[in-house]
Amino acid sequence: GQVALCRSDEDPLTLAWTAVDRALTAAGLEPEGIDGLWWGCTRPPFAEGPSWTHLAATLRLGSRVDGALLSGSPHAGMDALLAALSRPLEPRRRWPLVAAAVLTVSALSVAGVAWRPRAPSCEVPASALAGVWDEAQRARVQQAMLASTVPFSKTTAARVGQALDAHANQWALARRAACEATWVERTQSEQLLDLRMRCLDRSRDELGAVVAFFAQADDATMTSATSVLSSLRPLAWCADARLLSSSVAPPTPAQAAAVTAVRETLARTQVLSAARPKGAVDALTPLAETAKATGYAPVHAEVLADLAEAHLANSDAKPAETSAREAITVADAVGDDVDRARALITLIDAVGPEQARWVEGLAVVKDARAVVTRLGNDPGLESLLELRQGKLHYTQSQYGEALPHYEKALALREARFGKDDARVAEVLQLLAICTGSLGKLDAAKVLYERTLQIREAT
Repeated sequence: GQVALCRSDEDPLTLAWTAVDRALTAAGLEPEGIDGLWWGCTRPPFAEGPSWTHLAATLRLGSRVDGALLSGSPHAGMDALLAALSRPLEPRRRWPLVAAAVLTVSALSVAGVAWRPRAPSCEVPASALAGVWDEAQRARVQQAMLASTVPFSKTTAARVGQALDAHANQWALARRAACEATWVERTQSEQLLDLRMRCLDRSRDELGAVVAFFAQADDATMTSATSVLSSLRPLAWCADARLLSSSVAPPTPAQAAAVTAVRETLARTQVLSAARPKGAVDALTPLAETAKATGYAPVHAEVLADLAEAHLANSDAKPAETSAREAITVADAVGDDVDRARALITLIDAVGPEQARWVEGLAVVKDARAVVTRLGNDPGLESLLELRQGKLHYTQSQYGEALPHYEKALALREARFGKDDARVAEVLQLLAICTGSLGKLDAAKVLYERTLQIREAT
């Protein structure tokens, strides 16, 4: 017969045959009595196969196997299965149960039909964003923004509502697409599905933080609305297999609650970084210590990288450098390339344009580019890297060297966000300044005009 099992650190066939032998011995059969039994798992070495759930149901093992498997331990499913199979089956049930399993698998093998677990529904219920962005939250945001005294409050409130609606719709579509890739299209492993869902859960928290910020809108909020909306990370990140696969292992069950609390706070402070950098620094400084206390290095590196960027936005170059270097060290220790890349990109500005250490800044550029390349040249990270390198050249009056970096950043952001996005306008303005500095005034004028058009529309 053919038996297979996923367990990376021990011989899978030995473990699988041990389990089968116990089951068949209890039923009074020999291992040769099963032909073509395949067991599915999180990362199957083959295309199809019945799941632990189906196997447990067939052998009447109850929910012990499934519950253990879902607990996160790579050994839990097998350990629970072996424990359950070690108990004798009731005599009157032995033969019918195993015979049914043998006949069912054999029949499916002969017919050429793949035996699959029942796929869950991929429909995203309306309640998925309840309390995050629903009718009640929309009403709160609109009421707060319309109460502002700025003359553009009505227009801004309408645009914010439309932008949040669009992001919420994209989130639901992304969640459904992630589910269908595994359970309908069968093109994605369950492990990658889990990574995508974790990413989308964090995106939901970030959306909630932005909504809460607008629900307490004042006049200052109205003037920074575009920056706050831009703080929402692109949902494309949650579909990037290479970027997600670079993530480190999730926190242990003992760490999970504390890490979740830190990340919920972090989502709120990211909004502050876009609108009120000083407030973000004040919130992130103690949060870095809280993150360190969780014992989960990736969340510590993440907070430090955000703190470095907040210091930079607040024009505090020295603290920005200190936090960025600490983030790089912590991220390096656990192979956290995403936060290492973010901290390196911040460090370019902190040591180069802000402290005139040009040679050191260029060295950091090389390190940052190596990590961004290893991550698959994510457009978000790469465009920010191009902007920082462009600024490094521009502040040394190297306008010709700066121009291609601004142009590449523009192309990356247009491809990622569309040509009329506020993040595109940010690059257009820098490109216009650089173009003007080269004496190309007519070309600079066109760029300035396009920048104004986007900003007036957003």
